Amino acid sequence: MEDLDNWQDYVKAPDLDSYDWESIAGEITKNWDRENRISLCMLLNGPFERMHTMMGFENAVCAFYDNPDEVHELFELITEHKCRYIKILKKYFNFDVIAFHDDWGNNQNMFFSMDIWREYIKPCIEKVIKATHDEGMIFEMHSCGYIVPTVPGWHLYDQWKQSLIDMEKKLNESRILQGGYGHALSIGGLDSWLPESCIYVVIQKFAQTYPDCKVNVYTYSAQDIRRNLFNDKPELEKFLKILKDVAGKE
Repeated sequence: MEDLDNWQDYVKAPDLDSYDWESIAGEITKNWDRENRISLCMLLNGPFERMHTMMGFENAVCAFYDNPDEVHELFELITEHKCRYIKILKKYFNFDVIAFHDDWGNNQNMFFSMDIWREYIKPCIEKVIKATHDEGMIFEMHSCGYIVPTVPGWHLYDQWKQSLIDMEKKLNESRILQGGYGHALSIGGLDSWLPESCIYVVIQKFAQTYPDCKVNVYTYSAQDIRRNLFNDKPELEKFLKILKDVAGKE
């Protein structure tokens, strides 16, 4: 599908009533520890993500200008489907948290103007938030890239800017985790998708400059760290895994 001229001919919402949710949920949740662990469901492909997966990224961005009415219609279908799905997720799985995914930007800019975000995307997100809260669940917004101009972006900035400042100060004061281990350096990496072209390059240079210092790199994905934190395992050793000893020493 290259445009939205006749999108109704190609796009149909899945029939949520065709699944045996009771049997599915019973099998999946039978060993869940409801008392001590939080259950989170990642709800992928929000309105913009779903649109560009169906028609390509460039066509999706152009659709806001070429087919504005059709974008509204498509987003309404997607949003209503998500809201129905959220009710099912609560009824049969009884999740505590819905993590809703819809990416809106790259590293430096948003994919579209704030006027487009306010007109097309914000109303959809507000409906999903309301549907989640109406079911008594926590709403978590996941959106990769630069989203500071949006409501979630400003919220995160206001909530976390002081925490980040404090964290940087503590790191500087810690003198790189020395604490009596002058010849051993441990570094934790979060979401190191391409460590060989990023963090390892820096650490290898450090190891060459300080050959007597043993360097261990620890890295894990954000989801795994969050899962372990939710499962009451906050100790660093329990959710960090040694992937590589850059210095090559025991």
